[in-house]
Amino acid sequence: MFGWVFAGHQIGAASIAWFAGVTHVWTGSYRLSLLVAGTLCLVAALATQGIRNDGPTPRSSSPEPGPPPDAEPLSPEPLSPGVGAGRA
Repeated sequence: MFGWVFAGHQIGAASIAWFAGVTHVWTGSYRLSLLVAGTLCLVAALATQGIRNDGPTPRSSSPEPGPPPDAEPLSPEPLSPGVGAGRA
């Protein structure tokens, strides 16, 4: 899902940049492209108002995998002398 969102964002950004260049060449100003971009932002903001958020949806009824409750925390093993000491 995130990939499609990012791809749509990139396509939109490229499109409006191209449109801004074309309108600047035609009109000598960025005013039209600014108005179009602002209008599209307002339309997008209004479109998101209809999205409901009912909270997270569980993926399955099984609990998340993890360590057993009585497991001891992992501790790193000590390094051997001279490891990572930057010997020449």
